[in-house]
Amino acid sequence: MTRLLLSLVMILAAFALCARPGYAQEKPPQETPAETPKETPKEGTPREDGHDRPTPYPRIRFKPDKIEKVDTPEGGKKDVVSRVYLLDLSDDMTATESLEDGTVTSRLELAKSKMKQALDELSKRRDAVFNIASFGTVSDFADNSQPLAISAEVIEKAKKWVDDRVAGGKSDLYNLLKALFDQEPTSAQMLVGSSPAAPAGVDVKTIEAAGGVQDYLIAALTEWRGKKKTRLDIVGISLTEEQREFYRKLAQAGGGVYLDG
Repeated sequence: MTRLLLSLVMILAAFALCARPGYAQEKPPQETPAETPKETPKEGTPREDGHDRPTPYPRIRFKPDKIEKVDTPEGGKKDVVSRVYLLDLSDDMTATESLEDGTVTSRLELAKSKMKQALDELSKRRDAVFNIASFGTVSDFADNSQPLAISAEVIEKAKKWVDDRVAGGKSDLYNLLKALFDQEPTSAQMLVGSSPAAPAGVDVKTIEAAGGVQDYLIAALTEWRGKKKTRLDIVGISLTEEQREFYRKLAQAGGGVYLDG
């Protein structure tokens, strides 16, 4: 009986001790669920509003890291040149045109045809590297790598890449041309069938003070080119006379010429 009473006293004492403040057993902390990482947008993917903004143009390579040299017919050496093509893939390129033979086609198909003709001419050279960058829908043939050396295989791949392009979005020529002249390739040719969109990241009042988007672009390109040797030629695809006049001035600011495609 004495043992039973002693056991009962010990149990009651242990219970009282556990009930005292400071002696309560703490629950193990719950692990905070790891935050699911947000999916990073793929480079070159247009935003839902159809605009190519913010643009990844600076990541597109218009010029190789190192300028190589090639042999000349005279037995000397000369620098390899860097050639860039800028292809309009804005939504305006979906507009259709009637040709003289009655064929109906889109501005995009006309631009693709001109682009592939340019690639045929480029294929004859072995002293150049090149890349094709698009605007409206942002992408580039070299896929953010260095411009590629010319070979029959590479030219055919470039034509296939051109054929696979689709149009959509608004063209931001401001950021495209800034990236181009920042990198300073030897020459560039733009194939365009639309008017430029308002530059992303530029205050509206600043553009208005310059006289509008077109005058702002011409002034900016004149400043960017400065004493740089990069030459920008422009080929217009089914443009109005007003658009042609603008692109004539833009080509002149880029040290090049304007031609109708």
